[in-house]
Amino acid sequence: MPCDSYGYCGPTAREIEARRVASLLQEVNGEAYDHKTIASLLVGDSDLDVKTERLCEYCRQIDATDDIAKFSLELQIWWRDHRALDAQREEKARVDSLRESVRQNALAKLTPAERKALGL
Repeated sequence: MPCDSYGYCGPTAREIEARRVASLLQEVNGEAYDHKTIASLLVGDSDLDVKTERLCEYCRQIDATDDIAKFSLELQIWWRDHRALDAQREEKARVDSLRESVRQNALAKLTPAERKALGL
């Protein structure tokens, strides 16, 4: 059977997102697309997180002035999806915090013997 690179050498989802974020950062910075620059930006996971935070902050500023429509459809779609994911993450954090607060209040009502019986 001949060798191919299709089954195991494709880009990972993280690599695809890194390329996407890097190219969108170039767009919001007014830089021309340069695949060599993009390739050099694809370093580590933490670097992608930093670049995503930076792109998010730029989009917030752009969105606050209603100028988002001046940018590419790809950037507008990325921003829409990113805001939705941020909202989900914030809601999950709020629910988790509330659940932990209720848990701590319930645990505070237990006597030492009840805590021991529950293995706490």
